Amino acid sequence: MFKASLARASLEEKAQAFQERQLKFRSFILENLQKLRRQHASYLEHKRRLVHYSLELKDLLINIEHYTAR
Repeated sequence: MFKASLARASLEEKAQAFQERQLKFRSFILENLQKLRRQHASYLEHKRRLVHYSLELKDLLINIEHYTAR
């Protein structure tokens, strides 16, 4: 009977340790997912700016060609 209660306690400790590791892992995953979302948002903003600046540059080059062709 003592061995059974000791085994049960050991199983409960293992289950508790497993739950703690699982919570830490979930927390780790969520933190990294948030970081990835922020990085992706930053990437999209940089991409948007690059497209904007490239369009401005294209317009500027067209204007230069137009005025130098006169």
